[in-house]
Amino acid sequence: MRASGCDAGGRSAGPTLCCVVARAAITCALLATLLGLSGCSADAVDEVPPTLETAGVFVARQDALEGGYRLFRILQALRLQPQETALFVTVYAVRTDSIEQARQAAKQPALPPQALVEVVSAREFSAVPHEIVWFRSLNDEERARVR
Repeated sequence: MRASGCDAGGRSAGPTLCCVVARAAITCALLATLLGLSGCSADAVDEVPPTLETAGVFVARQDALEGGYRLFRILQALRLQPQETALFVTVYAVRTDSIEQARQAAKQPALPPQALVEVVSAREFSAVPHEIVWFRSLNDEERARVR
């Protein structure tokens, strides 16, 4: 293909190399735009970090009596008054020496429970040093504990 778009006799030889390159660049730009716009709308939404009142969070809470951390799972938060919330929790028979160990333990698929359901005051629970270490949606069996 010649850059001028004409053959030796002056007849049109079809699109020029410049036109072919320009058309390819425009096509690529359109495809990139279309692919970028077709992403899931949830991709554009910022995730809200879980809180102490988020069902499914695992919380490592400092154990002042025995040292280390105990592992809890929030099953449900029930607001009783503007300044008081009851937390329905599972207490696990897991004690760790650090937050990181608690995080790793929380990622295990099955943990031994110490108490399937306890109800505690969110204010009192949060008065002791604690950290949310993991989140996983509750399964049917866990949701049934608080029905």
